[in-house]
Amino acid sequence: MTYATPTTAEQNRGSTPAETFDTKEYRRAMGVLPTGVAIITTRDNAAEPVGLTCNSFTSVSLEPPLVLWSMRKASKSIEIFRETQSFAINVLAQDQDHLSHRFATSSIEKKFESVAWTSGYLDLPLIDHCMAQFQCTIFSKHDAGDHIIFIGKVERFEAVRESSSLVFYKGTYMMLAQAQHL
Repeated sequence: MTYATPTTAEQNRGSTPAETFDTKEYRRAMGVLPTGVAIITTRDNAAEPVGLTCNSFTSVSLEPPLVLWSMRKASKSIEIFRETQSFAINVLAQDQDHLSHRFATSSIEKKFESVAWTSGYLDLPLIDHCMAQFQCTIFSKHDAGDHIIFIGKVERFEAVRESSSLVFYKGTYMMLAQAQHL
């Protein structure tokens, strides 16, 4: 068993956690967990497609089929996602890092311009050639610190193509190594 060395916070027992908590170091530590990359899509009140890059997508339950993702409250499109009743999750392949960048960049207003996509169930925007797509209705939303957690009930899904997943690790994209069978 490995034990942690006492932190500055533990050494300065008189300090409150907020005074000694290093958010930059916390973010770096969280970055050691590789995550998949997806683009979450929906439509705004004018029926225009809206999307953003996300690496917090995960499965929650099989019965019923539930997934979750989270979004920063400071995001420009937070109100659109707070108000929507449905969203799609487009899981990106390794060769789609350009889409990840595009949908993560706040300075690009028309994110769907020159991006191949179609309308799916409930008229949700589905990005072409992704690895998998999950079309969901809102199951619940939860306030969690500086994020909102969205839980969706999967209504339709499709594994679109075979490829390697786009993976985010330690602040950059990485390639998955093929596992060797024992």
